[in-house]
Amino acid sequence: MNFFKKNKSAPSEAQHKDTQQKPQEWWLQSKNTRTEEQTEEKATKKKNPLRALGFIALAVIVVANYLSDPLPRVATGQEAVDALNTGMSDKLGAGVRLLENDSTQLPVGDYNVTFRSESDASDGQEKRTIELLVWDYAAVDGDYIQVFYNGNAFGDAFMIKHSPQAFHLNVTPGVPVTLQIKGIKDGGGGITYAAMFQYKQHHATYYNRAPVAGSNAYTITLIP
Repeated sequence: MNFFKKNKSAPSEAQHKDTQQKPQEWWLQSKNTRTEEQTEEKATKKKNPLRALGFIALAVIVVANYLSDPLPRVATGQEAVDALNTGMSDKLGAGVRLLENDSTQLPVGDYNVTFRSESDASDGQEKRTIELLVWDYAAVDGDYIQVFYNGNAFGDAFMIKHSPQAFHLNVTPGVPVTLQIKGIKDGGGGITYAAMFQYKQHHATYYNRAPVAGSNAYTITLIP
């Protein structure tokens, strides 16, 4: 009978080293994990300011677009009433808004626009400049028009707003010219616009409505 129990083998040197290294490896893994989390947190913090700056930039753009075409009040005086009744005015200024929306429709019309050249005889047949200002006198709803001068397109089609769009027309005294305003796109309720012709200290404004694919004609004459 063997009274001696076999002793368990003592751990080898390699196993002893592994036992000592495991806590150290765990600590390194834990440290690496914390480092990665901190890196991700810093990256998130960096993204958030950029996102905030993006929202700020978007807000600035929206405000700038609004301020570029401020909403004027609807004129309610007698001159505005007369303009609605007759479709024209030589008293109201540029950019005046007559209607809250396009529900009230003014008749479509063609007009003769006449000014005296008020020039000396020595000026002869030199051309004069008449300024044309075009704007929406009702609601800005995406209406597009295009201006034609003596049959030629005077620039591309554009959306009419409350802020007047300016054009300069060269007119020879005694020689009539034709200007057409063509309806390109109706944003809703009809293409309502105002056309002001200004020569020196005189002006005449016509409150009109352009048919889609049709046009209103203005025959402009400077009397010598």
